Amino acid sequence: MTEKLPTTENIAQLTPVKKNVFVYPIVPKRLNETGNPYTEDLITSLENNNFTVINKTDDRRHGILSLFNYFFSSDIFYFNWIENLPQKKFGYIQSLLFVAQLLLMKLFRKKVIWTLHNFNSHYSDSKLYLVIQRLMLKYSSLIILHSSEATNFLKEKKVKLSKTFYFFHPFDNKLAVATQQVPVGEPKTIDILIWGAMNSYKGVLEFVKFYTEHGLKFRLHIAGKFKDKKYLEKVNEFISPEVTIDDSFIPDEQVIELHKQSRFVLFPYNGSSVLTSGALAFSLSLKSAIIGPKLGAFKELGEMGLINTFESYSDIADIMRNGNEISPLNLNKFIEEHSWDNFGKSLFLAVSQRSR
Repeated sequence: MTEKLPTTENIAQLTPVKKNVFVYPIVPKRLNETGNPYTEDLITSLENNNFTVINKTDDRRHGILSLFNYFFSSDIFYFNWIENLPQKKFGYIQSLLFVAQLLLMKLFRKKVIWTLHNFNSHYSDSKLYLVIQRLMLKYSSLIILHSSEATNFLKEKKVKLSKTFYFFHPFDNKLAVATQQVPVGEPKTIDILIWGAMNSYKGVLEFVKFYTEHGLKFRLHIAGKFKDKKYLEKVNEFISPEVTIDDSFIPDEQVIELHKQSRFVLFPYNGSSVLTSGALAFSLSLKSAIIGPKLGAFKELGEMGLINTFESYSDIADIMRNGNEISPLNLNKFIEEHSWDNFGKSLFLAVSQRSR
């Protein structure tokens, strides 16, 4: 499954008509505990490509209620992680309200765009989560996929692929200026780096336990905030002298330096919910040697020869010794094609063609 990147001819055939878009949630990076820049990058991409994000200055204090303020002025309602609404403050009430809002959108023939970020919730088996997911699968005008691995999931749910738009998780091309590696001949100080928000679904505990129980000795550095301190305590039970943990929010500049110092970047994810990862896109932008599970976007990139993937943790040591060599040329081409700017251009083309 491949997306068609926009061409000059494609765009020239269209009369650019700006479309008003309501984006939910609006999560500025400075207010986001994980430091995930996805929303800010998305808004910039949309606004540079004939969309106007009419609620971009919204302070998000009113949750899903803020949608009513923009209902009639919006051409498109664009949702990310809306299925996680039950986890939020007053989640049950907000979820019921959103269901009513969604039905109103369809009644007034509003366009609904939804990005399928995960197969299911990382944190909850809430029935309301499943209800909202089913409604989004049914009522979305366009479902955005950042991994082609989602297509089988959609087929199982009887969703027509004609209403999907595939574009691999966009890359921040500005990171290209930060990709200069440690000078040739200077040894790396970290064998494997695990970084990001340390949530339980990311498999950190399971991997550290495997590492210690199998007597592995390579230098492992874990960098990122453990919001759940009990989870951190469990991880610490298996720490050996070769393992270091920095339990803090790591700013981008430090993350970049850690990548330069590391031989490999490992994503030990082991949950069935995994589909895409912003951290994966960040690490790939830095041209790092990545090892990840044979799941979702990781599997897709592995099949392209852009990263190495494992089926079990026992594969990792062998990958470190004998992993496939990644072609810098192919990697650079993939990153350039899947920039945030190209995402906005491709999305505008897809929306315009469906509006005819």
